[in-house]
Amino acid sequence: MKSPSLFRRIATLLGWFLMAVLAASVGLWWFMNSERGAHWAQKVIRDRFPDVQGISPQELNAWLQDQDREGPPPLLIDVRTPEEQEVSTLRGARCVAPGDPAELVLEGLDHSRPVVVYCTAGFRAATMARRLMEAGRADVSNLEGGIVGWANAGFPVERDGIVVSKVHPNSSLFARMLKNREK
Repeated sequence: MKSPSLFRRIATLLGWFLMAVLAASVGLWWFMNSERGAHWAQKVIRDRFPDVQGISPQELNAWLQDQDREGPPPLLIDVRTPEEQEVSTLRGARCVAPGDPAELVLEGLDHSRPVVVYCTAGFRAATMARRLMEAGRADVSNLEGGIVGWANAGFPVERDGIVVSKVHPNSSLFARMLKNREK
């Protein structure tokens, strides 16, 4: 049996290379659209964390704005790194590190108020929500789309009490999901 010719081997390698470039291009094109990328990320999070309740940016904003709503407003917990939190947060959020133990996060919280956790896109917050639930906290929700979803919906983020337009995307993938793209 003859081995393939040099031309055939090069043509095969070139074909595989072109298919890889095409696949990467389609992937980048997919994530360049902020809505497609955000919907994909939210689906992955819902599939991976079916036990964690989600709350949309619109629902959370309505809740925070409704002065006549019965019950206390939610506690917001920002589950991102200090570098990310330094760029912007949601007003009134308590900042914790993604790796903080649930017991430390729950320490000193007002247990009469429900908790809404968020991160950049939702994965780290869903992880924290699950840990808080495992530690006994039942009223925990994950902000769908994270701070990226919040900002894309047009709701304010702030730094040191001043409304700003920047959001730390955490990665180039999530940067593509930002509508404003000011990072």
